[in-house]
Amino acid sequence: MILRSALSLALLWGLLSCCLLAAGETGRLRRRIVLAFSFTAGAVGMLPLLASMPGDLPFALLRMFIAALLLAMVLVSSAALLSAPGRGVRSTIWRERCAGWGRKMAPVLFPALNGALATAILAGSPSTSRLTVVAVTVVTAFLVASLVDLLINMLPYRPRFTTLTLFLLASSLLFCSAAFSPRLDLFAPLSMKIMKFTHDFLHQFMESMLLPDHLFINPPTWNFVGFFFSQEIGFWGALLLWFAPVLLVCLVVSRTPLPSVAHVRQGARRRSLIAAALRERRGLLIIPAVAALVLAFSVYRSQFPDVLYWDPAPIAVEATPAGDIAIPLKQGELDLRDGKLHKFSYSQGSTLVRFFVLERGDAVVVALDACAICPPDGYGQGEGSVFCYYCKTLIPLETVGRPGGCNPVPVPFTSSDQTLRISTLQLVNLWNSTVQVTTKNAGGKR
Repeated sequence: MILRSALSLALLWGLLSCCLLAAGETGRLRRRIVLAFSFTAGAVGMLPLLASMPGDLPFALLRMFIAALLLAMVLVSSAALLSAPGRGVRSTIWRERCAGWGRKMAPVLFPALNGALATAILAGSPSTSRLTVVAVTVVTAFLVASLVDLLINMLPYRPRFTTLTLFLLASSLLFCSAAFSPRLDLFAPLSMKIMKFTHDFLHQFMESMLLPDHLFINPPTWNFVGFFFSQEIGFWGALLLWFAPVLLVCLVVSRTPLPSVAHVRQGARRRSLIAAALRERRGLLIIPAVAALVLAFSVYRSQFPDVLYWDPAPIAVEATPAGDIAIPLKQGELDLRDGKLHKFSYSQGSTLVRFFVLERGDAVVVALDACAICPPDGYGQGEGSVFCYYCKTLIPLETVGRPGGCNPVPVPFTSSDQTLRISTLQLVNLWNSTVQVTTKNAGGKR
């Protein structure tokens, strides 16, 4: 799996190098040196963050920085679309100056972020071989960039970049690289935040209007409202925002003014100039099309991560005559303090309750195999986190046992004589109230 990720990252780095090298007209050797130095700085600079910061904090910081690129692309492309070309000499000079700054910043910013991503993905686990992994990654990155440079010189056609299309494709390749690690993936948290925002907004609106208590809301209406509480609204909303930069850049390119041909007397010459400008405009649309394909692949990687999660089959338990569930902390090969997720199930009538026990480092916690937002598809355990199968959100282990968000709903319990005791009344009521709310919010979809 690590080898597959390394090969995929090397391929994406080769595509990124191709973009950054092909976008420069002169100084190819200097640009290649800048690329290699920036990649090395990003890769090495990620090591102290991994060593000094606990848990997923370095990954969260890196993901937040990369997510800022998505917001920046939306804002910059929107500004470029709203600003009419040729509005004045001062506006033209300012636009050209910003484009120049962007072209100078791209060979430094994107390789540095790509190097940090490579280190976080390939050497993110605590290991004594981190320096070796980083050294091999840096050498491979330099060799790939050199090979790409040779291939570019052999190509009969070089794609034409503008600063906007260069940033779009380079950002898309970074998003795709981040999708190879659930701890760095951007699309799943984006869809979760959109779903949560929609859920909270409509929930507060309907409560303020006292709609849940009105009998005139029939099942079809609830099913319609339930769509805005479901995973689909988060997915489609995230897709809209995810591909917004591509759409905006395409609109910017399509609004590129044609050259003035009023001074050309020959009609054939005028038609030739206009046709050449249209061909050039269509050629500029190739880069956003490639970026859309890269973004689509990153969505696929986000929805189907190539990660194995620990997800044991639930162990059926029964209640004692006192009406509680007694689970020994250690019994034979079962050890609830081994740091792994241990799932259990309890049946009462037609209700089947799933819950799990997990030692998160400082204490043992008990929680439902469900949260208060998503339908109860359950959780798996990855490295340093649990993973919601419904919305694909990663929950750090240190927050498991705390209420709120997509965290598993905590279950009250007592511990005595090396035994966990859980009230079946509280457990069943908590499960029923959670499942009823999430199922109702999802419009009855399970």
